[in-house]
Amino acid sequence: MDIHTLVRSIESEINHADGQERQARRELDAILNDTQRTGRRVLTADEDKRSDQLFRDIESAREARRRHQERLERAREAQADEARIDEASRQRRNTGASLPAYDEVCRVGNETREYNPGNDPNGTTFLADVARAQVMGDASAWSRLARHAQEERVERPGLQERAAGDVTTGALNGLVVPQYLVDLTGPAVAARRPLADNMTRHPLPAEGMSFVVPTITTATSAALQATQLTGVSATSLAETDVSVPVLTAAGQQNVSRQAVERSRIDQFVMSDLMARVATVLDSTLINQATTGLSAVALGTLVLQFGFVI
Repeated sequence: MDIHTLVRSIESEINHADGQERQARRELDAILNDTQRTGRRVLTADEDKRSDQLFRDIESAREARRRHQERLERAREAQADEARIDEASRQRRNTGASLPAYDEVCRVGNETREYNPGNDPNGTTFLADVARAQVMGDASAWSRLARHAQEERVERPGLQERAAGDVTTGALNGLVVPQYLVDLTGPAVAARRPLADNMTRHPLPAEGMSFVVPTITTATSAALQATQLTGVSATSLAETDVSVPVLTAAGQQNVSRQAVERSRIDQFVMSDLMARVATVLDSTLINQATTGLSAVALGTLVLQFGFVI
């Protein structure tokens, strides 16, 4: 709340106190007028009691207005001080100091990615760096891949180790395909993952290679009661723990250095591998022994595979 809002709030409280006093006075005048109209010289017990309460209300409203008036005066003084300070802050004085040159000022900008559609639209530079780093030990290629790995850790933190002892992208010094490359090609025909894409998703546990899903194997029951005071349907619920493994779908393709440097085969290879991985995922959801769609009831499937998509 700023000082201007406070002033308005206090003014509203003063108006409220004035309204309470006016309301009490109107009611008190009505009681006195009724006494005169009926020719009575004294008030009834109820009128006397109500009049005493109205006099107290009037006094209370006056006291509240007095307090609010004091607060309003202090708030308006502070408001005036703030206005003077604001006016003084707007004044400019020539100090004689010169402004720094454009190239002497520090600026924070947005640095482009090491591999991006602008400098490597087909992914050729990325795969060439992979080949030079792995085969020739090129230090500059390793440096570029290391910067790319750091960028991936910042922008795609989901690429991390899931279980102790497993080698993942964190240990490969940047050999993570830039995300934009997977969308560049016209892929070969593949079933891909329509089932997985329509399932409810849940985060994979941070550790471990399996997790347990409690599954109801015998449900409870309900039925119409035969007559009053007779027994109702009762079936004991039974539950079985199903262990769901964490699986990895993967594939690889050998590509010659010449093919990488002198053609666009690299982007087609990456796109096709991604399509195959997606197809394997959907096939596993349907055909996996014990936990696949063909092996379990639909309700159990939703629970089991909601964690691995």
